[in-house]
Amino acid sequence: MGRHSELNSSARIVKVNKFYKNVLIEQDDLTLKENISFKKYHYEKDMDVFTFNFPMIIQSSGEVWEIATVYLMYCLEEIRDLDGEILYNFATDLLDYLKFIEDRKSHFLDLPKFRSNRIITKYERYLRDQVENLVIGPNTAKRRINKVVDFYKTCIEQKFLTAEDFENVPYEEQLRRVTIVTTDGYEKEIETRSHDHAIAGSPPNRDENLIYDDGALRPLSMREQLLYLEYLERYGTRELQLMTYIALFTGARIQTICTLRVKHLKKLPLMADKKTYKLTVGEDTGVDTKNGKIHHLELPLKIKKLIDNYVGSEEWKERAKKSFYGECDNNYIFLTKKGNPYYTSKREKLDVKYQVDSDKYVGKYIIYKGNAVRKNLSDVLEKLCEDYLDYQDFRFHDLRATFGMNLVRKLEEFGYSPNVIKNKVKTKMGHDSDSTTDLYLKYEFNKEERQRVQSKLENELFKYVN
Repeated sequence: MGRHSELNSSARIVKVNKFYKNVLIEQDDLTLKENISFKKYHYEKDMDVFTFNFPMIIQSSGEVWEIATVYLMYCLEEIRDLDGEILYNFATDLLDYLKFIEDRKSHFLDLPKFRSNRIITKYERYLRDQVENLVIGPNTAKRRINKVVDFYKTCIEQKFLTAEDFENVPYEEQLRRVTIVTTDGYEKEIETRSHDHAIAGSPPNRDENLIYDDGALRPLSMREQLLYLEYLERYGTRELQLMTYIALFTGARIQTICTLRVKHLKKLPLMADKKTYKLTVGEDTGVDTKNGKIHHLELPLKIKKLIDNYVGSEEWKERAKKSFYGECDNNYIFLTKKGNPYYTSKREKLDVKYQVDSDKYVGKYIIYKGNAVRKNLSDVLEKLCEDYLDYQDFRFHDLRATFGMNLVRKLEEFGYSPNVIKNKVKTKMGHDSDSTTDLYLKYEFNKEERQRVQSKLENELFKYVN
């Protein structure tokens, strides 16, 4: 079976910037399958349901795939996806289905009596072939078929299509019993709803050298940290240097660091040690955190002074003048040379939407997700890896795990008990679950144990190697 690019279809996705949901008012009663492409949907604008990037699926004919648009607008209202990223993922899966349909010169309502001849069944077989030929992974196939089933299900339940549109049902719901592994490591059997086109995914392949804390993270060794800091000083931008210091000394995520504003560092309370400031982030502070959870970062006095000096520099002022907020305390600490944020905050999106609602915002609006930070980091690591061939690449998010392991080692060095260490690490990293914190506490022991077992095994085997 051919790869995705070999499907004979030029269907594509076009993003509509600053999009308001259009409410479905009525639809013309054209129920014949061959006429469904000409079914007319009538809308009016809903000012309360908005996204900065709405994905519109365009058929090879150049026409909008309107039923998919109706479905995606329904999803927008349900999930309120301001960025449009989730909607785009939905649209990408539906686009793959449309490409397959067009390649087969078929229609999404091609659902004859015999199940094996139905277009969705053919698509299921196509996905299974793609997995078998290693074109896509089983989890991708599972996600795509589930999205297609949800597309049909929603269109039926929300009456975007009528019963007369369907010659036969596209899918049948089923109840299945599956075994899951709980957070405590125990197996548990549960009953779940599924469908007759379900494709099994594959369990996550966990690397024992990584810590799974909101992603697979690799803590840097002390040697790696020192080398990186040396090359960061030589080749890194001032913005990347300061972001790195914050990450290494507080464990903050990239979206938290990049959405800090000048006002957040004003009048910070000094902690009892007189060397650290308490910086509150999350919830209504305007600083983004995972799921908006409130969290208290402990910012060293020295790093705060470095940031204060940077914000007072002519470089920062020039960047601020080009930005959305201008030269004020409400602006981001970190801005690119063009005055763009490294990571667009939720607060800014709402501020811009307010201007869009009142027709005051002109031009295309772009949302930033930290790519410039990753590019700057990549440039530094490229220099480092050229000089040290054994140096292993890492991602910015790995600095969070590095902070966690540095903290564990320091607390162990001071002689704290395991329970005290666990509580301190959990608090400072803002973990919701004890099991996540345990990954940090057990990491060093597990790593040493694996190395010991591997060494013993090799020594035994090498006796017979001549």
